[in-house]
Amino acid sequence: MGKGGTLSDSVIKKIVLSYSYVAIWIFLSFTVIVYNKYILDKKMYNWPFPISLTMIHMSFCSTLAVLLIKVFKFVEPVSMSRETYLRSVVPIGALYSLSLWLSNSAYIYLSVSFIQMLKALMPVAVYSIGVLLKKEGFKSDTMTNMLSISFGVAIAAYGEARFDVFGVILQLGAVAFEATRLVLIQILLTSKGITLNPITSLYYVAPCCLAFLFIPWIYVEFPVLRDTSSFHFDYAIFGTNSLCAFALNLAVFLLVGKTSALTMNVAGVVKDWLLIAFSWSVIKDTVTPINLFGYGIAFLGVAYYNHAKLQALKANEAQKKVQQGDEESGRLLEEKGGGDGEVDNLVKSFKASTKAVSSLSVSPDYNMYLPTADVFALFCFLPDGKILATASAQLKTFKCSDLKKIQKFTGHPGGVRCVAFTDDGKFILSSAVGEKYIAVWKTDGAKKQSASCVLALEHPPVFVDSWGVTDEKGLYVLAISEVGVCYFWYGSNIEELSNAKPTKVALATEDSSSLKQHKGSLPTIFAAKLQGVLKPGSANAFIASGLLVKPSFQKMVLQFGNDLVLNASKSGILLPIAQSASKSKKGQASVNRVTTLDRAHAEDALLPIARVADLHEKKSVQPQSSDKDTDMVDQSQADYVETFSMEDKLRSLGILKGTDEPSSLSYASVIDGIDLEAHLPPKKLKSAVLSMAPSTAFKTLEALVAMWQTRLVLCFTSSHLCIQ
Repeated sequence: MGKGGTLSDSVIKKIVLSYSYVAIWIFLSFTVIVYNKYILDKKMYNWPFPISLTMIHMSFCSTLAVLLIKVFKFVEPVSMSRETYLRSVVPIGALYSLSLWLSNSAYIYLSVSFIQMLKALMPVAVYSIGVLLKKEGFKSDTMTNMLSISFGVAIAAYGEARFDVFGVILQLGAVAFEATRLVLIQILLTSKGITLNPITSLYYVAPCCLAFLFIPWIYVEFPVLRDTSSFHFDYAIFGTNSLCAFALNLAVFLLVGKTSALTMNVAGVVKDWLLIAFSWSVIKDTVTPINLFGYGIAFLGVAYYNHAKLQALKANEAQKKVQQGDEESGRLLEEKGGGDGEVDNLVKSFKASTKAVSSLSVSPDYNMYLPTADVFALFCFLPDGKILATASAQLKTFKCSDLKKIQKFTGHPGGVRCVAFTDDGKFILSSAVGEKYIAVWKTDGAKKQSASCVLALEHPPVFVDSWGVTDEKGLYVLAISEVGVCYFWYGSNIEELSNAKPTKVALATEDSSSLKQHKGSLPTIFAAKLQGVLKPGSANAFIASGLLVKPSFQKMVLQFGNDLVLNASKSGILLPIAQSASKSKKGQASVNRVTTLDRAHAEDALLPIARVADLHEKKSVQPQSSDKDTDMVDQSQADYVETFSMEDKLRSLGILKGTDEPSSLSYASVIDGIDLEAHLPPKKLKSAVLSMAPSTAFKTLEALVAMWQTRLVLCFTSSHLCIQ
C-alpha cells in the first residue's frame, strides 16, 4: 500500500486480472446457455435433439481433455485404479449425463429467465439429499431457509407467463440429479482424497457420460434423425457451440485457480440476473413483476445460505487448526514421556537422497479473494501439495503427484539443512551446514542456475522462515544463527531484498549472565516464526527464548531497520525431562556431557553446531572471535564452556604428543589383519574395531594418529576408535 492509503500497481494489476477472470467466466457461461437455447428452441434454429447435442459436447470435450492431459500435459492426471473408477466415477457420470440431458431438454419448453429462477432450488436439493444420505445434519434454521427459497421459486413459477408442466418437471429432474451428483462427489471422491478439477473431470467423466447417453439416444433420437433427410450437420454451429462449452470448463479452472470458489459463487449470482435481463430484453421472453418478486425472495435465501456456509467453513477451519495443534502437542509429549501412541499408516515413501533428509517444505497455494479495505487481507496461503522440497546433501524439488524430480540446486558445497518456500511458491530459501548465508533460488524448473539472492549472516543459520509475496506486498525472511541471534530481512522485490541489511534480535547479555545455568546451558533465542504482516517492513513474529528446559514465548512486532535486545526472563514453562536420559542401564548417573561432531563430519550428520564442546571440564578458554554476534550473546559462556578440536581432545588424553614431528613418526600399516590404508566398507570397519582388544585398539589409534600427522590419510575412522 502506497502513501495516502492507495494501492500499489502490482495489487491493482492483480485485482484487474481477478475481475477479468470473472468477466470471462460470466461471458462464456452466458454464451453457452443462450447458444444451447438458440439451437434447441423450435422458434430459432429448431434442432430439438438435446441428447445428440449433449453427446456432441461430451465427444468434443473428451478429445480436448485427452490432448491437454496426455499430449500437451497442461494438467497432471489423477492416479486412479480401475475399481475406484467403476465404483466412484461411473455413478457420477451416470448422474451427470441425466442432468445434462434433462436440463438441455428444458430449453425446448421453458424460457431462459424462468430456467434460471428454477435453478435457485439447487441449494434446497443439495441440502435435502445431503440430509437423506447423512452427509449433512438436519438443522431447523437451515430448513427454514430452504423453505423460504422454495417459497420464492413457487411465487416465480406462479407468475410465469409461459408455464409448461413438462418443462418444469424436466428442469426439476435436472436439479435433483445434479444435486445428487454433487453430494456423491463428496462421498465417493472427496472422502477418498481424490480431487478433480474441471479438466480432469472431463477426462474421466465425459467418456462415461457419452456411453450412458448412447443408450437413450439409440431409442429416442436416432430413429428421428435417420428419417430426417433434410438435416445436414452444421460444423460451424456445432463446432463453435462445443468449443464454447469446453472453454467454459477452462474458465472455471482459471477462475477457481486464480481467485476462489467463493468468487465464482458471487459471480454466478451476477450471471443469473444478467441472463434474466437478456432473456427479457433480447429474446423477448415475458418476465412479470411476480416473477421478479418471487425470484428476489429466492435470491435472498440463496445469499443467506451461501453466507452461512462460508461462516461455518471458516469456523471449521479455525477449529481444525486448533485441534491439529493440540493433537501434535499431545503426540510430542506422549513420545517424550514414552507413552504408547497410535501411529498413522504410511501412505507413500520414496528415496529423495542417499543421505539423511534434514528438512522438508511443501509449496503453498496462492489465492486472491475479492478486494477488502485492508490490502494485506487480500491473500490466503495454504499448502497445495504440488511440490515438495527436500534438504539433504543437495536441495531438490519433487512433484508430489508422481514423486518425479523437478529441479536440483547445486550451489551449496555442504549439506543443506534448512529449506522454506516463499508464499507465492516462486522462490525457495535454503542454508547449508557451516555456510554463513541464505540462498534464494527460483523454482522455474531450470536444470542449472545460480542463486537469485544471497542473504549474509555472521554465523551459520539453523532455521529459515519467510512470509509475503515477491513483487506485491514484499518478501520477509527470518533466520536464527547458531549462536542464537535472530535475523530479519525485508524487500519489496528480490533485488531490494539482496541489498537489505538485516535487523537483529538478541537477548541482553547482562540478563543472560544473571540467570542460573542449567546443566551448562545459556539462555538464547532458539525458535521463531513469522505470523503475518502489519505494514511494509513490519511483521508479527512468535519467538521462543530462554532455556530449552524452561522456555519463554512471546509475540512481538519486528520493524525492519530497528534492532531489538530482549530481556532474558527467569520465568518460563518448565518442560519434563525423561528419566531414562539421566541414568544409565546400571542405574548410575551418567556424565552430563554435550558433544557434537566436528566440521569434517557435520555434512553427514547435518548437525547445527560444527564443533566439539565439553561443558563440564572447567578449563576456561576465551574465544578469540571478531564476529559481532558474539558480543550480542552472553560472554560468560567462556567461563564454563571449553571448545575442542579433535587434535586438542587427543592431546588431552595423552595419545598425541606436542613434540611429535611428522618426519620421525613410524607406524604399522596392517594391525590385527586390518589394512589401515585400504578403504573398507563402514559396516565391516565398525565390526572389526568393536571386536578389538583394548591394547590392539590403542595401537591402531596410535598408527592412525601417525598417519593423520603425516597427511597420508585424513581423519581415518577417528570417531569409531574414540568409542572403543
